[in-house]
Amino acid sequence: MPFLYSRGPGSRPRASSASERRRRDLLRRIIVAVCCGCAVWMALQCVMATVATRYVAVAAKDIARGDVIVTGDVSMREVPDSPALDDAVDDVDAAAGMIAQSSIASGTPVFHAMLARRPTVGPGRTSMTIALSSSPDELIVGDTVRLVTASDDDGEYRVLAERATVLDVPEHANDDGLLSGAVGDQSAAVTFALPPRDALAVLQVGEHAPVLAVDADDVDGGK
Repeated sequence: MPFLYSRGPGSRPRASSASERRRRDLLRRIIVAVCCGCAVWMALQCVMATVATRYVAVAAKDIARGDVIVTGDVSMREVPDSPALDDAVDDVDAAAGMIAQSSIASGTPVFHAMLARRPTVGPGRTSMTIALSSSPDELIVGDTVRLVTASDDDGEYRVLAERATVLDVPEHANDDGLLSGAVGDQSAAVTFALPPRDALAVLQVGEHAPVLAVDADDVDGGK
């Protein structure tokens, strides 16, 4: 009598059991991966909670020396706290309207020492645009310089203005070698705030003698 295999009502095909085991193994792996990810995330949160942070203003793009900073030039970023950041700007509005005293690369924290307020004429002073014989490339708004010209008698210089504050510089100063900064060259026309007496002294010189702007610390006085 031949042997007949009879499958009971509760039994399943062997192929179906193998497929179910694979699904269970895959589900276990997914659960383990999710649990590991959650554990790592929670560990990082615990570490970050113990690190003090602060918000500082950073340059959102490269800012050139002498540029007037607008709101879009800087953005706020959360960084680890450090005593080195005590002088960092902590408000975008505090940087807006200020003048960059040095070049600031994109992503660099902005410090108060890098900025200066835009100067005004102020009481007892006047503004005057002067065509310099010296190159204005190194001047930035807010600089204080001395204006000097050639002396009539001994060939030395004489001081026209002891302290002239730069109010505006040409946006694109042309540098043409020996011709750069020639007398009357409008590319070298710089606007200064200075006392009326000094302004009159500059007017008397007119275009007949060169006018140079020099660092106030480089000149010891008129000669």
